[in-house]
Order: sequence, then structure tokens, then C-alpha cells
Amino acid sequence: MGPSLFANGGMEAWLSETGMHENPLVPNAKLRQMYVAMAEARVLDEHVAELQRRVKSVKGTKGRRKLDSKLDSVRGQEACRVSTAIDLGPGDLVSDSQAGVVMDLLAGAKVSSLLKRVAELHSGKKVRRTKTSERLLPWIDDTGERLRMAMGAALAFKTLGRANVVVAYVRHGDVGKGVWRKVWSLPGSWSCR
Repeated sequence: MGPSLFANGGMEAWLSETGMHENPLVPNAKLRQMYVAMAEARVLDEHVAELQRRVKSVKGTKGRRKLDSKLDSVRGQEACRVSTAIDLGPGDLVSDSQAGVVMDLLAGAKVSSLLKRVAELHSGKKVRRTKTSERLLPWIDDTGERLRMAMGAALAFKTLGRANVVVAYVRHGDVGKGVWRKVWSLPGSWSCR
């Protein structure tokens, strides 16, 4: 067996900064931050789902359709979303695969403002965009169009020389290979700075 990667002198200094039983790649503090964000996302998502179930049980209401068309569940996707969005910086954008409030929470929105927004959607009121939702690209029903919009935003960042990123979430099976080929064939989509 060859020399260990960790036997490298430069690497030892980096590893020695971590405490006993500390993961050298993801420090315990970051793991805890990720866990708390996942738990908060799950609780918020379950609250919205419960609200939708209660509205559904009331026969003849139009509120179910209004709320249902606005907010989708991300149950089971919390780890993916938190791990990719936890360190997004100012100016970074997100193209979500579904309409909901969890990405606003991960973007830094206060839970109280999100609960207020959910209540307003439930009542049928028109909801204003919040400052954190400005980080979310507008949600469009057509997945291919959403991907092209996200790619356009990323290319605009690149053209302007900005170091921002665009994270695009797409549900499995929402687009075919042809759409992926079109999106990835856009000029400059493969080169990064």
C-alpha cells in the first residue's frame, strides 16, 4: 500500500485544526447547521401539508385548489436542498422544481413571515414577494422553460463577470433527454470561472 493521503505534511496541518472526533471535511458545527435546517424544513413542510389536508376535508371549498396550486411538498428532499443551498451567497439564485415555501426558509426567510404567507394563500389573498423570495427565480409550470431561464441567469452572471451561481432543482422524470441536450448545448454552459 502506498503512502497515505493524510501522511502529507501540508494535509496534517489542515487536519489538526479539527477537534477530536471532528469530521475534517464537514465540521460538526456545519453538520449541526445542516441538521437544524433539514428539521425546520420538514416541520414547515408538514405544517403546509396538514393545512392542505384540513382544507381538503372541507367539502365544496375552493381554498384547496388555491393552496394546492401554490405550494408543493418537498418531503424527502430536505437533505438535497439543504446541502446545496446552505452556503449560497448574496446574489445567488435558485430555480425550484416546485412552488413552495421551503426554499424561502433555506434562503433565510423568517418562519413567522412564511407562516403568514401560507395563511394568506389559504385565505385566497394575493401574496407579495418577500425579500428572500427575490433569490428565487419565478416558478414556471413548464420545466424546460424553467431550466432555460436558470441557464439564462447563469449565463448573464458569467457575461457580467459575477461569481454568483444559479442552483436549479428538477424532479426526476420532469424532462426528457432532448430538453437536457438543448439546455446544455447553450453557448458557454460548460465553461466555468
